[in-house]
Amino acid sequence: MYLDRLKRNIPLYYTTTFFAHLLFVIPIWVSYERGFLSFTEMSIMASVRLLLTAVLELPTGAFADLVGRRISVVIGFFIEAIGNIFIAFAWTKWVFWVAVITMATASALRSGADSALVYDSLKEQGKEKDFSRVLANNTLIVQFGIIISSVVAGYLFEIWNGLPYFLYGIALLISFSIGLLFQEPKIDTEIFTVQNYLRQTKLGINQTLKSSYLKMFSLFYLLIGGVTWSLQTYFNQIFASDIGFSEIEKSWLFASIRFISVIVIVKILKVDRIVKPKYSFLIFPVILSIALLPGFIVGKIVGIGVVFFTTMSSTLRFIVLDKLANDEFESKYRATAMSALNLYMSLSFFIIVVLSGPILDLYSSQIYYSLLGIVVLTIALPLGLKLRALSDNE
Repeated sequence: MYLDRLKRNIPLYYTTTFFAHLLFVIPIWVSYERGFLSFTEMSIMASVRLLLTAVLELPTGAFADLVGRRISVVIGFFIEAIGNIFIAFAWTKWVFWVAVITMATASALRSGADSALVYDSLKEQGKEKDFSRVLANNTLIVQFGIIISSVVAGYLFEIWNGLPYFLYGIALLISFSIGLLFQEPKIDTEIFTVQNYLRQTKLGINQTLKSSYLKMFSLFYLLIGGVTWSLQTYFNQIFASDIGFSEIEKSWLFASIRFISVIVIVKILKVDRIVKPKYSFLIFPVILSIALLPGFIVGKIVGIGVVFFTTMSSTLRFIVLDKLANDEFESKYRATAMSALNLYMSLSFFIIVVLSGPILDLYSSQIYYSLLGIVVLTIALPLGLKLRALSDNE
C-alpha cells in the first residue's frame, strides 16, 4: 500500500501544479499595484519579498528534508492562498507589506521541497530516470494553467480589480487540499533535532559547492535564474504596458505566448542533445542576449517576440537546469541543496529588481532590458562556455 500511495504522488503533483498555476494575476498585477505604489516602491517590495524568501530558503529546505517535503509543500500552499485573498481586499499600501511576508514564507516552504518529493518518490521506485519526463509534463501543465487563467484575467479585472487575486487564492486552497494526499518518501529520512537541522543546512550548502563544476554551475544558475525569473514574474508585465498593451490585450498576449512556447519547448525537448550540458549552458545566454539587447528600440510588434523568448527561457530553465542540479545532489540533502540554489537566485533577483526602480520611474523598462542583455552577454555567455568545457571533462 505504501508503494501504491507513492506512485500516486506524480498525478497528485500534476493536479496541485495545475491549480497552483491558475495565475489570474499575471496580466493585471502591474495595473492593480500601481493604484497603491510607485515603480520604486514596487521594486523595493518585490526585492524585499525575494530577499526574505532567500533568508528562509535554507531553513525551510532543511525543514522539508527533516520534517517532511509533504508538510512543507502543503503549508506553503495554504499560506500563499491566504496572502492572495488578503491582497484582493487591499485598501492601503501596507496591505502589500503584510502580503510580502506571507508570500515569501510560502515560496520558501514550497521551493525545492516539491521537486525533491517527486524525485525521491521516483528514486524509491527505481525510476529516477523518469524525473526529466515528469518535469517536462509538469511544465506543460504549468503553462496550460497560466494560459487558461491569463485569457480571462483581464475580463475578471474589469468586473472587480481584486477578483483575479481572490480566485487565485481559492485555486491555491484547492492545491492545499489535494496536497494533503501526498505520500512522504521514506528514503534517507532522519529524525528532526536541532543538531541534525544545523548539520543538514551546512551539508545542503556544501552540495552546491562540492566541486569546481558545481561552484560554477551555482553561479550560472543564480545569474540565468535571476534574470529569467525577474523577467517572468516582474518585468515582462511592465514591459508589455510600456509598449502599449491594455489589460485585456495583455491577457491574450501572455496566454498566446504561453501556448506557443509550450509547443516550441515540446519540440526542443524531443531533441535530447539540447538538454545535455554541452548545449544547455549555451542556449540560455544566447536566447536572452538576442531578446534583451535591442529592448530599448522595440515597439509593440517586435516586443511580442521579446516577451516570447524571455518567457520560453524562464520555462525551459526549470526543466533543464533543475534536472542537471538534481542529478548532482544526494537524496538526503536534495531539498536543502535546491533551496540553496534558489537562495542564490533570489539574491540575484533582489539585486536586479531593486536597481530597476529609479530607472523605471524615470525612463522605461525597455532601457533596463538592454542593460540586462549586456550583463547576460558579457557574464553569462563566457560562464556558459567554461561550464561546457568543465562538463566535457567530468
